[in-house]
Amino acid sequence: MSVLRPRRQHPPDHRATGATSHTAAGGLQALTGLDQEGNGDSELETAQAEGLIVRNVAKLVTPPRYVPAERGTWTADEVRSFLRTAAEDRLHAAWRLSLYGLRRGEVLGLRWDEDVDLDAGTLSVRRARVLVEVTVIEQEPKTRNGVRTLPLDEALAGALRALRTTQARERLAAGEGYEASGHVVVDELGAPVHPEVVLRRVRAAVEAGRAAADPSARGVGTRPCR
Repeated sequence: MSVLRPRRQHPPDHRATGATSHTAAGGLQALTGLDQEGNGDSELETAQAEGLIVRNVAKLVTPPRYVPAERGTWTADEVRSFLRTAAEDRLHAAWRLSLYGLRRGEVLGLRWDEDVDLDAGTLSVRRARVLVEVTVIEQEPKTRNGVRTLPLDEALAGALRALRTTQARERLAAGEGYEASGHVVVDELGAPVHPEVVLRRVRAAVEAGRAAADPSARGVGTRPCR
């Protein structure tokens, strides 16, 4: 005579339980978040294989398509207004370099002797000076296209000449206290400018320029702050 035995109860799998309860609470966002971490779907697959769940509900969900937000583009009037407002700024040449297409780190990585040839009218991008957590480092561009030589237009070349003249005066005034770092973008004592300082200053200059062109444009995103 056969004896009916009670079906063995599996202990609850906290991973599967957590995934399904999180899904119930968070819906699509929870599932896509798990999938982005690379382990949510695999956890549910394991739970299904062990018979803990009937189906892998993650397979039923279509993750939302990521659509990056469009970056605002400056109009010609906005550029002219910005340049007029920033004309007297000591870092005017740095703002022009940003408008020329260089990223902030590329501007800060420029060196007079290695990268700027005012006689030939060229500018070479070889490195970027960036902030990694709390440390400022210099690094080479990540791709071959990142290393490039660009022609200087008259306005940018003039701004760079004016900056070099200003720095020469500051060096004479500071004497032994001047740091001959060789960077294009430096403070009054020759030290390379911190990336966050540049970001704050350019944002202030952009805000002033846009407000001058259109008072209703305050707070609009800034193109030279990349």
